[in-house]
Amino acid sequence: MFTLAEFSVIAIMISFCGILGRVGPLMLLIMALVEIIAFTLNNQIVYNILGVMDVGGTITRHVFGAFFGLTVSLILSKVVRPK
Repeated sequence: MFTLAEFSVIAIMISFCGILGRVGPLMLLIMALVEIIAFTLNNQIVYNILGVMDVGGTITRHVFGAFFGLTVSLILSKVVRPK
Protein backbone atom coordinates (compact mmCIF):
# COMPACT_ATOMS: atom_id res chain seq x y z
CA MET A 1 0.00 0.00 0.00
CA PHE A 2 2.75 2.48 0.94
CA THR A 3 4.81 1.38 -2.04
CA LEU A 4 2.02 2.29 -4.45
CA ALA A 5 1.62 5.63 -2.67
CA GLU A 6 5.34 6.30 -3.05
CA PHE A 7 5.20 5.41 -6.74
CA SER A 8 2.27 7.76 -7.33
CA VAL A 9 4.13 10.58 -5.57
CA ILE A 10 7.07 10.06 -7.92
CA ALA A 11 4.76 10.48 -10.93
CA ILE A 12 3.23 13.60 -9.36
CA MET A 13 6.65 15.19 -8.73
CA ILE A 14 7.66 14.55 -12.34
CA SER A 15 4.50 16.17 -13.69
CA PHE A 16 4.83 19.13 -11.30
CA CYS A 17 8.02 20.12 -13.10
CA GLY A 18 6.07 20.79 -16.29
CA ILE A 19 3.75 23.39 -14.77
CA LEU A 20 5.72 24.71 -11.81
CA GLY A 21 5.50 28.48 -11.63
CA ARG A 22 2.46 28.74 -13.89
CA VAL A 23 -0.20 27.76 -11.37
CA GLY A 24 -0.90 28.23 -7.68
CA PRO A 25 -0.93 25.74 -4.83
CA LEU A 26 -4.66 25.00 -5.13
CA MET A 27 -4.31 24.02 -8.78
CA LEU A 28 -1.35 21.80 -7.90
CA LEU A 29 -3.44 20.09 -5.24
CA ILE A 30 -6.30 19.50 -7.64
CA MET A 31 -3.89 18.17 -10.24
CA ALA A 32 -2.33 15.82 -7.71
CA LEU A 33 -5.71 14.41 -6.70
CA VAL A 34 -6.70 13.80 -10.31
CA GLU A 35 -3.29 12.35 -11.12
CA ILE A 36 -3.40 9.82 -8.29
CA ILE A 37 -6.65 8.41 -9.66
CA ALA A 38 -5.31 8.40 -13.22
CA PHE A 39 -2.01 6.82 -12.16
CA THR A 40 -3.80 4.02 -10.32
CA LEU A 41 -5.97 3.32 -13.35
CA ASN A 42 -2.89 3.42 -15.57
CA ASN A 43 -1.13 0.85 -13.37
CA GLN A 44 -4.13 -1.46 -13.48
CA ILE A 45 -4.35 -1.21 -17.26
CA VAL A 46 -0.63 -1.65 -17.91
CA TYR A 47 0.06 -4.46 -15.46
CA ASN A 48 -3.21 -6.40 -15.27
CA ILE A 49 -4.91 -5.91 -18.63
CA LEU A 50 -1.94 -5.51 -20.98
CA GLY A 51 0.35 -7.76 -18.94
CA VAL A 52 3.47 -5.59 -19.32
CA MET A 53 6.42 -6.75 -17.21
CA ASP A 54 8.15 -3.64 -15.85
CA VAL A 55 10.30 -5.01 -13.04
CA GLY A 56 10.93 -1.84 -11.05
CA GLY A 57 7.99 0.08 -12.45
CA THR A 58 10.22 2.97 -13.48
CA ILE A 59 9.07 3.12 -17.08
CA THR A 60 5.40 3.41 -16.21
CA ARG A 61 6.02 5.99 -13.47
CA HIS A 62 8.28 8.26 -15.48
CA VAL A 63 6.39 8.04 -18.76
CA PHE A 64 3.01 8.60 -17.10
CA GLY A 65 4.32 11.52 -15.05
CA ALA A 66 5.95 13.16 -18.05
CA PHE A 67 2.95 12.81 -20.35
CA PHE A 68 0.50 13.88 -17.64
CA GLY A 69 2.56 17.01 -16.98
CA LEU A 70 2.81 17.79 -20.67
CA THR A 71 -0.92 17.30 -21.11
CA VAL A 72 -1.76 19.62 -18.21
CA SER A 73 0.68 22.18 -19.60
CA LEU A 74 -0.95 21.96 -23.03
CA ILE A 75 -4.41 22.39 -21.54
CA LEU A 76 -3.26 25.35 -19.46
CA SER A 77 -1.68 27.02 -22.49
CA LYS A 78 -5.00 26.86 -24.32
CA VAL A 79 -7.19 27.88 -21.36
CA VAL A 80 -5.03 30.41 -19.50
CA ARG A 81 -3.74 33.14 -21.79
CA PRO A 82 -0.94 35.33 -20.44
CA LYS A 83 -1.73 39.05 -20.46
